[in-house]
Amino acid sequence: MADATGKGAAVVLAHGVNGLGVVRSLHQAGYSTVVVAPAANDLVMYSRLPAAKHVLRDSDRWPQELLQLLEGLRFPNKPPIVACDDLAATFLAEHREALQARYSVLVPQLAVVQALNDKRLELELMTAKGIRIPASVTRLEDLDPATDFDGLPFPMLVKPRTHVGMALIRAKNIVVEDKAALQAVYERYRDHLHAFVMQEVITGGDTTLWLCSAAFDAESNLVAAFTFQRLGAMPFHYGVTSIGESRPNERITALVADVGRRLGCVGPTDLEFMHDARIDEFVYIEINPRIGMNNWFDTSSGVNVIGSACDAALGVPARAYQQQPGVIFANVLGDLTARLEVRQSPRQIARVYWSLRARRKSWAVYRRGDAWPAVVSLVRGLQDLATRAMRQVTTRAGAR
Repeated sequence: MADATGKGAAVVLAHGVNGLGVVRSLHQAGYSTVVVAPAANDLVMYSRLPAAKHVLRDSDRWPQELLQLLEGLRFPNKPPIVACDDLAATFLAEHREALQARYSVLVPQLAVVQALNDKRLELELMTAKGIRIPASVTRLEDLDPATDFDGLPFPMLVKPRTHVGMALIRAKNIVVEDKAALQAVYERYRDHLHAFVMQEVITGGDTTLWLCSAAFDAESNLVAAFTFQRLGAMPFHYGVTSIGESRPNERITALVADVGRRLGCVGPTDLEFMHDARIDEFVYIEINPRIGMNNWFDTSSGVNVIGSACDAALGVPARAYQQQPGVIFANVLGDLTARLEVRQSPRQIARVYWSLRARRKSWAVYRRGDAWPAVVSLVRGLQDLATRAMRQVTTRAGAR
């Protein structure tokens, strides 16, 4: 399964927009892609770019079934295999020995992946490695509400440690503004406090958050990096990026290279930092030992991070990329939904979008020549927006 470039195939364990972006970036880098998706309606299944598509639904037997599928695939090369979510990254780390004879595995060692996929272990690891983090509480169950809440730096974010905590709150985090709000969290989740950590909110708005998509070689050397500044989030302020701006940042890149060396990062890695104006420092917020959601933004702005990670895995010399500043990442429907949920006025919303009208865009799902996933995503987004609007109408009517 080789193409004109001679690079051959890459296997993508796809999930949502992450997998779609990886397929597009690898196609641009000269790889043919074989995707394994969790459902027949995953976005990547609507793309025309993969050379082959497989569906492997989530179940207790998913790891064994995936191993069997991978063992049955035949390639003339030793293709890179890319994880697009935490489950896939953990799978690759756990089965590295079985896979590495036929695949180039792009994840760190299992102990690192397990630590970085558990927020408590992650924060304790960062502290042990001497990496600056916001004021944090990693063991909520050890706090005594009667005495320990007084010294906390509110506002704070209660964050799930893993997917277990995420399922409990059905959100990325809970914002607690004061002792009363934290007390309410303790009462509601008193039997599950071990599933969460808590961190200080560094004030300053969305633009204080910076993200870096990075690629490391087998020796944890940084071979590619793309940095951008967040301009909007969904949910508003505390969610994932809905609008971002490509901005090279040498301080962030140096931090990323340092963190990668200390942790032993390998392959694609996604990192977040926040600028703390009180000390004029960038403080570590989060890391994922896999490719991030906005990876097509990297490529659209001149830095093909996942392509670089695959090249490094195959021993292809790193190419010099030139990041294009000022490109805007836009998930318009998601951003609009977030702004409507906090009841921004039409005037406020229009002012934001008007200010970005002339800027070059990297759309969240749309790509010329591969438009069908965007059509599917738009329909789903409109359905979700209509459902949310109907829910608000029903709630207001019931309150009268």
